[in-house]
Amino acid sequence: MDLDEMKLLWDDLSEQRDQQQRLTDTMIVDMTKRTYHSKLRSIAFFETIGAIFCFGLAAVLIWNWYKLDTWYLIGSGLFSMLILTVMPILSLNTIYQMQGIRLAESPFRQTVDRYTRLKKRFFLIQQLMIGMSFIFAVVAIPLAGKIMSGKDIFLNHRTLIFAFVGCVGLFFFVRWGYRKYVNMADSAEEILRELQQE
Repeated sequence: MDLDEMKLLWDDLSEQRDQQQRLTDTMIVDMTKRTYHSKLRSIAFFETIGAIFCFGLAAVLIWNWYKLDTWYLIGSGLFSMLILTVMPILSLNTIYQMQGIRLAESPFRQTVDRYTRLKKRFFLIQQLMIGMSFIFAVVAIPLAGKIMSGKDIFLNHRTLIFAFVGCVGLFFFVRWGYRKYVNMADSAEEILRELQQE
């Protein structure tokens, strides 16, 4: 084997190694993208279920609107409709924007910055929703009492005790759910940062 043959063989082996390295890098990036989108799909799934539930409650409220016969029930109904329709739309819109980030189309630094901005917006909306959920719980109890039994619950003290217990339960549920969202969103951001370093 002469020098030219060895050089050709060396170049061929070097090109094969480079192709293998590019293929490995591409596979790593693809797996990372799938993991990132999987984390966001988990958040989107739970938010979509919550939005469907909220829209269902709004439909029940609209269907039974004629039962709201006092000023405070009508005011509670309007406030509840606002919360049940606007908040899920804002939350889902932000999640879909986070999912719509194309990892390969822009520099990774811009991608991470955009994700970070959307994540902050998402958690601002979540915090607003948490605060509104407690107000909604208090406001929705008279509505539920009037729609289900036709009675004004402010005349029944047991219902007020039930409302207090419900708010305590809601506090623990919301806290647990918020922590889960934070963990999933932080995990997705960490995946983006790892992708940026490669």
